[in-house]
Amino acid sequence: IRIFQAVSEQRLLFDSLITLTTFAQAREIVESLKAKGVKELDVTLVGWTHKGYAGRYPRRFPVSSPLGGEAGLRAFARWANEQGVRVYLGDNYVDAYEDNGGFSTRTDVVRSPAKLPITGFGIGFAGTRYILSPGIALRDYASRDIPRMAQLGVNGIEFERFGWTLISDRNAYYTAERFEVAETWSNIVRLAREHLGGAIIQGGNVYLLPLADKVVRAPMEDTTHLFASRSIPFYQIAVHGIVPYHGWPGNLRSEPRREFLKNIEYGSLPIFELTYEDSSLLKNAVRYNLLFSSQYSVWEDTVLEEYKIQGEMMGYLQDIAIVDHKELDTLVYETVYEDGSRVIVNYRREPWTDGRVTVEALDFVLIGGGFRE
Repeated sequence: IRIFQAVSEQRLLFDSLITLTTFAQAREIVESLKAKGVKELDVTLVGWTHKGYAGRYPRRFPVSSPLGGEAGLRAFARWANEQGVRVYLGDNYVDAYEDNGGFSTRTDVVRSPAKLPITGFGIGFAGTRYILSPGIALRDYASRDIPRMAQLGVNGIEFERFGWTLISDRNAYYTAERFEVAETWSNIVRLAREHLGGAIIQGGNVYLLPLADKVVRAPMEDTTHLFASRSIPFYQIAVHGIVPYHGWPGNLRSEPRREFLKNIEYGSLPIFELTYEDSSLLKNAVRYNLLFSSQYSVWEDTVLEEYKIQGEMMGYLQDIAIVDHKELDTLVYETVYEDGSRVIVNYRREPWTDGRVTVEALDFVLIGGGFRE
């Protein structure tokens, strides 16, 4: 579960902090899910920093006072750990926003081969966004801030951007080829593991897999290249049984049933990004406008349903490899696991059968294998 907490809304004179989930309210969400049967649960807190999500990048401290401050975060982490829930902090050591200050746009940012700083507004972001030179990110920020996070009692960091970005840097002070950038970013992840114990990676970059507790927002769709007749879960076949992975949050799907079935077909675990308050509060928040529906009271039943299916009924599959994937018929796919378990997914709007197995419209069937028996 990702719990989104706060983000700044930019106004003419002074920014206003939009608070959607305090640390006390995050505890309410977790308590409710635990009480209703969710036994295995990790939590990532997003937007926990001063001024909320991306509010001070490349800086992140202090912890936001309106959310409960450092005392509130420590109390939540301590309680969660007592319940067997691991707590991760969402963080980003790639982006730096000019409006926030704290870095030099002359010496501290990535430059292109033309020696120009790489800038952009991103999706829904205000102000100029730079990419922080990896050497600066490690030396001036990660090395200072990650040990401080350890004092909060959390169990790890969920890293944005590392898993779907890899660049070269022509900054004259910190020139680095892509393999050197990969090594520097890996060192930041190692630092988190050393001080906190764990790390979650957003995105599918393979070089980070040996350091990841799990992958979120793993690639789940094909690239739509015209020469491909159908998508193949190559990434999932390579990774399944080695590192757990999650796709896009279940409450943010554009085609809810189809994308749920895609998770089933690809052996993904469930993930949701929730808030205590209604996400309509974010309508004017340009720095984080992804959450069109996230209030936990609305989504709790769906969370429980998908947990029971993917976490309990199919959870035994997570430790074993995918050994085959095939198209049985148009819009009907089968995934085979090393114990002999088979999952048949039917994307059609009518039932499908091969004479032995029938799969209802927009549904799936799990045929258990030998390991479970």
